[in-house]
Amino acid sequence: TFGGSGSTTDYGWALTVSGSTVYVAGGFTSTNAGFDGTGTIATVGNYDCFVLALNKDTGAPVTSFSGDGVQTIGGSGADVPSSVLFSGGTLYVSGRFSSNNLGFGGAAGSIAALGVSDGFVAALDASTGAPLTTFSGDGIQTFGGTDDTLQAIFYEAAGGLALADGVLYVAGCFSSSNAGIGGTGAVAAAGGSYDVFVMALDATTGAAKTTFNGNGVQTFGGSGTDV
Repeated sequence: TFGGSGSTTDYGWALTVSGSTVYVAGGFTSTNAGFDGTGTIATVGNYDCFVLALNKDTGAPVTSFSGDGVQTIGGSGADVPSSVLFSGGTLYVSGRFSSNNLGFGGAAGSIAALGVSDGFVAALDASTGAPLTTFSGDGIQTFGGTDDTLQAIFYEAAGGLALADGVLYVAGCFSSSNAGIGGTGAVAAAGGSYDVFVMALDATTGAAKTTFNGNGVQTFGGSGTDV
């Protein structure tokens, strides 16, 4: 088990297996989370993301991964994961974040959501848990805009992950009229509550693959809610 004490919410959401390691991504609010009881892992603020590395045979934490078997991603807002994918020694984690100080390892960082909530993709070294700074300069690529609205549970979020031929594909939903990869852009929702997006990134650098629809993003939606 993994979690903390009190009236906190700690949950596992997605997992993948590579070799002898099981990776689990989830969200937590505890200030004293640990394995099989309380520990010393704390959120920066509201909800943070966690990624566990466990031995697939024994369930024991793989301590070479971030020193204790746990890497965290979060800031002072609500930051939660959706999917996790292993490929070629890299662990990709997608989700949504509302913090203006998103960072790794229980420390506030400098990555800020543009609106109520943006999507993110983090790239971690699957052996050590360290962010891969070759990916977008800091280990995280984002997608979103400034005028999303707090009207549903989705906000702007990155969800499903897939990788082929060196391209990382990310699916999610958005509502902004000025969404972009790594900052505001020209991607606009069709006018309903939410539209679907598919983002194509270079799996190594995190840069938009502009051969994919001209800007690295394809959208689908209409005047209703499409997620």
